[in-house]
Amino acid sequence: MTQSKRILWPDLLKAFAISLVVVGHIVTTFDTEHYDAPVARWIYSFHMPLFMMLSGMFFCYTLDKPFRSMFVTKCRTLLLPLLSWSLVLLAFQVIAEIIMGGGNPLQTIVLWAKSGGPLRGYWYLKCLFLYLIAGYVAVRLLKNRFFAAIACIALFLILPNVNFTRMMIVFFWAGYAYSILARKIEGQLLWYLLASAAVMTLCYVAGFYKLTYLGFSMDVANYSKFLLMGASASLFWMLLFQMIFSKPSGNKAIKFCAWVGTVSLGIYCMHALFYIPEVFGPLLGNITRGATAVYLLWSLLTIVVCLMLIKLILKSRLLSFLLLGKRL
Repeated sequence: MTQSKRILWPDLLKAFAISLVVVGHIVTTFDTEHYDAPVARWIYSFHMPLFMMLSGMFFCYTLDKPFRSMFVTKCRTLLLPLLSWSLVLLAFQVIAEIIMGGGNPLQTIVLWAKSGGPLRGYWYLKCLFLYLIAGYVAVRLLKNRFFAAIACIALFLILPNVNFTRMMIVFFWAGYAYSILARKIEGQLLWYLLASAAVMTLCYVAGFYKLTYLGFSMDVANYSKFLLMGASASLFWMLLFQMIFSKPSGNKAIKFCAWVGTVSLGIYCMHALFYIPEVFGPLLGNITRGATAVYLLWSLLTIVVCLMLIKLILKSRLLSFLLLGKRL
């Protein structure tokens, strides 16, 4: 899709979602309530299901490519940044420990290697890669996208829950279904928005927001509540952004926010440098008054710095390739 024809609302929604990711990680790392902090409870009720639904929306473009081309592209855009940023994060931690003298760099490297090495962390990229490959193969083999979706969902529910694969597979295919239905419901967006808002509100009132992807349960009732909470909230935000930002805009602020959405992968990988407890704990970990406001300001600063660094990275073809998965 060319830039002139690019629909802005998914990019704007990605910018919103990646902002929530940054805030969520910073709050849960430094706030004394961690994942029980109110703002964290709200964010974790839907932010990663929303990201997965947005990824599923664009699965149709993946299906249009030959397998070899698709596989190479996804390795470059997902696995290469995963490996590169894992090494960058390790180097940052080691250098910080040497400078601050508060840790054992060798032990850090050993623990990093034992916990998966370059495949450690950034679960979303690994999860999405598996979904794209499995979904592509299922569609090609079964020749029917509905049956392919059912087969993929069943497969990941049966397999061990690695990197939240069981938790996110339904949202991926829900996003793909939304991409098919989005144009058909354009004239009724308000009604669907109100319906999703009603279901979402009921989920919050019933306490379903407490069932996040962080604590997987084989209990069918709890898993269903988790899906209902994540899907209704994600659908609400997708419908809201589609309704507000469906038309082209020449507004510079909107265009900038849309650009932020296009580099959300870079922000996702890079922002991990800004909430390392050993490095920033002395600064952010002992706040007792106005903590939420401080964390929000730190999140904003993190995003601004990430964007500045991404602009610098984009000036180098090699760094753009290694860190952002851009073509050489």
